[in-house]
Parts: sequence; structure tokens; C-alpha cells
Amino acid sequence: LAEAHALFETDRSSFLTEKDVSETIHWFAVKAWNHGLHLAKQEETSGERLRTASGMFQAAGTFFDNVENQGAKVCESLLFASVLLLDARGGGEGDSCQDDGKLGELVKALNVTYLKCREEGALEEGLKQKIGRHIPWLQYEI
Repeated sequence: LAEAHALFETDRSSFLTEKDVSETIHWFAVKAWNHGLHLAKQEETSGERLRTASGMFQAAGTFFDNVENQGAKVCESLLFASVLLLDARGGGEGDSCQDDGKLGELVKALNVTYLKCREEGALEEGLKQKIGRHIPWLQYEI
């Protein structure tokens, strides 16, 4: 995100007046996604690192939600954010009450987005089944 901030500061006017902002929003989404993936894949995964990775996937989902035809990516981002936060919570580090509240919000957003995308036919069968299997488990964990 530091790279995104530096780019914004360098060329603020084009960010604010760009005709197709969906490209800019998509760029931020991909950056957040990649950073979350990088954090989640590291061998040393502390609770704080998993929380940060979860936050990056949540941010990616928020950005993807503002780009047309990206419902599947929103669902996938929220799924990863939820599972990573659940893993962080299981480590016993941090504020479990805060994690529980955040996890509840993520799972609710995932459920709503999943139902919307499923109704619109925006999910591939494999992703639809994967998310459909995880939602009851995540709701149980809350």
C-alpha cells in the first residue's frame, strides 16, 4: 500500500480526474490481494501477520466490489479474509472479542455477496461449492 500511496502522491491529479476509475480501483484491489497472499504464504505466520493478511484480502474485496463484474473476486477475497482471521484467532494472540466481531462482519458480508453472485450466476461451479461449504463452518465458528 505504500507503493500505491506514493503513486497517488506523485500523480494525484490523474487519479482524481481519470475517466476510467475502474482501472485504478482494480489496480488497488490487485495490490491488496497480492500483499495479502504474500503475508499468508510466509513460513512464520504469527497471529498479527494473519490478521494483516486478512485485512489485505478484505481491502481487496472492497475494491473489487467497486469494479463491474468482479463479484466472484469479492466472494473469494472475503472467504480468504474470513479464514485467515479465524486462523489468527485460533492462535490465542490478540483481542479475541475484536476478532469475533470482525469475523462476524466478514462472514455476513461473504454470505450476502455469495447469495447475490449465486443468484446472478456470477460464480464458477467450483468456487460456488467451495464457498458454499465454508459458510456454514464459518458461521458455526462465530
